[in-house]
Parts: sequence; structure tokens; C-alpha cells
Amino acid sequence: MTTVKTDIYQEVTDRIIEVMEKGNLPWSREWDDKNSLFLDHYNASTGNRYRGINLLLLASAADDRGFTENKWLTFKQAKALGGSVRKGERGTRIVFWKFFEQEQEDAQESQSDDSKKNRMAFAKWFTVFNVQQCDGLDENGFVPAQNGEEYTDIDAFILATGAPIRHGGNKAYCSRATGHIQMPEREQFKSTDAYYATLLHELTHWSGHPPRLNREFGKRFGDEAYAFEELVAELGAAFSSAGFGIHYEQQHAAYLKSWLTVLKNDKRAIFTAASKAQQAADFLASFSLQTQQAA
Repeated sequence: MTTVKTDIYQEVTDRIIEVMEKGNLPWSREWDDKNSLFLDHYNASTGNRYRGINLLLLASAADDRGFTENKWLTFKQAKALGGSVRKGERGTRIVFWKFFEQEQEDAQESQSDDSKKNRMAFAKWFTVFNVQQCDGLDENGFVPAQNGEEYTDIDAFILATGAPIRHGGNKAYCSRATGHIQMPEREQFKSTDAYYATLLHELTHWSGHPPRLNREFGKRFGDEAYAFEELVAELGAAFSSAGFGIHYEQQHAAYLKSWLTVLKNDKRAIFTAASKAQQAADFLASFSLQTQQAA
């Protein structure tokens, strides 16, 4: 019997491309259904929130299959909670990373005990089920979502970053030259959510400038590097918005064609984008954590 080895990177990329080619983006909605759970999914057995690429995969699956619950379990976890996955239900495959250290010996130092170690990672699948696919679960056994990255005051969150923000004019942008964020006046936006979503988008750009995270994609993505940074900003802003229950509408749909080109040419691109976006969201959140700890 021959076992066919699946290419996780290609399969995930193909799934994201399929959604995007339909004109949809897994991280945003064109309508406001007031469902703040859209980008807030967690494991009901551990309380751990899903992040990065897994957040996109689960949000897309929930949207596609009409789940209104944001809680997920493995087959064994459902059983441990006294329930079971209904017969015939199809799980959602997400990714976990296994890490190992690989020694690299320097040829010039081969006689010594010194060696360099590279931390390597490889992706593996595992399957989860939405709690709406299960019967008999003891909901009293559900572990609440970990709240370490939730904030109730978005203005305090933004202020804590220390980013210089100016208001005026009719354009929203982050200046790499001056390091400031330019925003139209708040009342110019069609809604409060639209204002904050745009500002979080620009803050994600701001996070990538030196001396902060110093994101550079030119060597890898060439002419598409600018569009790829926009993809990171889209995802980062969506991840940050979710913590405040902000309805996030896509900011730069004009880049959709470029994003599809990048994803089709590089099967690891969406993993990089989601990882860099999560890093940016965590970076912005770290300022609020520092403020809370100092209080």
C-alpha cells in the first residue's frame, strides 16, 4: 500500500486561494453581522486561542459551513468531555509545528566540541471539530478562552504604542520617512469601526518600520513586496480588531490580484504573511501589557 504524502504548504495555500478567487477574504467581511467571534476561535478543552494561519483556516471553515460557535475540540477532547463527534461529520484540518535542533559543524572547528545549532520547524496536520459537530458534551468542562491579549479600551491600546498620529487631509498612510501615521478626521469615516480598522491597519505598517520589527520583503517578493506588506497589514489589523470586536472590512482589495500572484508563486507566502501579521499584532499588544504591569 502506497502512502501519499501531502504537501501541507501547498494544500493550505490552495484553500486560501480558492476562497480569495471567489472574491472573499478569510479575514474580513463586506457586511457587518455583529459577529465579533469571526476572528476569535479557541480550543474549548485548553482555552488556548488559535493564531496566525490557523485562525484564518478556522474562520474560513466556520464561515463556509455556517458555524456560529467559536469553540473547537479534537476527537479525543470531545470524548474526554463526555461527548462524541457525530457520525459523518467532517473535521477541519489545521497546522501545528514541531521543532528540532539540527547541529551544523563548522569545518574549521571540526576538531573541537563546538558546533552551531539551527532550530528547525516542520508543519504537521491535526484535525479539530466545531462543538456544533458534537453531541453530549459537558459544557461545564469547557475552559474559557485565555484573556491575556484582550483589551476593552482601544484608545488606551493605541496610545500605549506611542505611535505619532496626526489627523487631517483625506488620506490614511504611515510615513516611513517621518515615522508618523496620518489619518483623516474621525468624523470623515462612515463608522467608528471603519476609523479604528483603518488606524490599526496603519499601526501594523508602523510596527514594521525600523527600529521596530524592520520588515523587509524585497529580496523574496521583488516587485510584489509592497503588495505583500499590504497583505501583512490587512491580516495584522484584522487580528488586532478581533480582540476589540471591531468589524473589519478589507482596506486594500485592489491588491487582490497581486496577492493571488504571490500565493500562486510561493506556497509558503501565506504562512509568512500570517506569521508576520501575528507578530505585528503581538508587538502592538506588548505596549499595553507593559502599561498594565507597571500600573
